[in-house]
Amino acid sequence: MSGQLDQLLEVARAAGPLDRIEHRDAIAAVGVGAIPALAEWLQDPALGAFAVRVLARLAQDSQARASVVQALLAARGQAATDGIGRDIWDALAVLGAGSDGRGSGRSEGGPRVRREGPPAGRPGRPGRRYWAMRTSPTEPAFIWSEARRGRLRQGWGSTEEQDLRLIADRLANGLPLDRAQHDAKRALRMLDTEENGVRIDDLVVTQNLPRYGHLSVFRITGTYTFALPDSIEDYGHILPVELLVEDVPRGAAAVSVALRYAIALRPRLYEITPYGGDVEALMETVRG
Repeated sequence: MSGQLDQLLEVARAAGPLDRIEHRDAIAAVGVGAIPALAEWLQDPALGAFAVRVLARLAQDSQARASVVQALLAARGQAATDGIGRDIWDALAVLGAGSDGRGSGRSEGGPRVRREGPPAGRPGRPGRRYWAMRTSPTEPAFIWSEARRGRLRQGWGSTEEQDLRLIADRLANGLPLDRAQHDAKRALRMLDTEENGVRIDDLVVTQNLPRYGHLSVFRITGTYTFALPDSIEDYGHILPVELLVEDVPRGAAAVSVALRYAIALRPRLYEITPYGGDVEALMETVRG
């Protein structure tokens, strides 16, 4: 098993920041044997956030939960960055773990929490769907400037052949995709022609935008388009948007524990409709 774990960890370490999360479940499936290595990663500024996500998934196994909690508790004062430290506190809050690790404590500066599983969200506006999107950890200034102009851009779109409309058409006709198209395919939910795709008036919560540890909320105002920027050779995927809420710290009181859980680092674009009411409450609080 150790050989398998070492291989999985090496693949995850070598993956890009946007794709590392896709190796979470495979590592978590190893079980408690993965915890010591992940505990070390909590002290790595590049890998710590990922380690928290793997440990949180691993804790869904009741046999591993106590060991995960102890690893997170031990790492609270040794996190590589403030952001990773906040992630650890959030994970402990979701697990209902206090300073004694027995499930009856409080997150730092926060209310007492008692939970056995993921926190329940609140329903949002009927007919509206809610999404979380992660964009680029390397070009946040560019992504933010474009988003403020009504163009929410996504990566893995560096050539015209990666236009999601072209990819969807090829898939519908049983035609093969090249490697670049296969990489871009994971963003197909940006198309309103997809059964599980975004629609006009849906809300999108962006992670780490405009800066790390902060979020913003956008409303979809149009349908997907593809246009390569002049300055950067990527981010051709575009959703027309309206900026509703900007630059909210993920640890702010307006962001519920349930919403923090929902927007934890996961795939590029995924639905969080069960937490729609938490998104609406955030907007109401911030906008007054």
